[in-house]
Amino acid sequence: MFSNLGRGFTIVELVVVIILLGILAATALPRFFEADEQAHLARAQSTLAAYRTGAASLHGRWLVDGGSPTSLTVDGATVTYGAEGWPDVATPDVAGCMDLWTTVMRTGQSVAPFVFGTPNEEWSAFRTGAFCIFIYEHGDPYNAASTPLFVYLPLGLAPTYQPGDVLALNFD
Repeated sequence: MFSNLGRGFTIVELVVVIILLGILAATALPRFFEADEQAHLARAQSTLAAYRTGAASLHGRWLVDGGSPTSLTVDGATVTYGAEGWPDVATPDVAGCMDLWTTVMRTGQSVAPFVFGTPNEEWSAFRTGAFCIFIYEHGDPYNAASTPLFVYLPLGLAPTYQPGDVLALNFD
């Protein structure tokens, strides 16, 4: 009297299960990586919105305080203003952009100096002319075609851009 209780799976059954698991993994992994990229893009978009809101808020504070001071103290931080009342850098270099980021964002989110070929985990900053450029690298090397970045124009760029404009690139 033989019983089937001790009987295991046949090799064919095991191969079929392994193939099915492989097919499931092949379809699920690309979606997982796509979701990861979408999460990074959503984070970059929310940071862009926060920067625009912070700059507009500080501009509003300048207007409320008479529309003429070159600097104000807001929440214990000194905010330097350009001629049109938009937050501007105190020093014309990357350190000025990093300080401006801290003042406008007022969060714990950090920014580091941009070094081409050396990606940062979050945001990088650099200064060119009268503009601050903020790049969201999230650990990946900079790619001009796909890396989200925004350009803050505290003084504008006549005739197309107004003071305080924030130009967003690669946010879609």
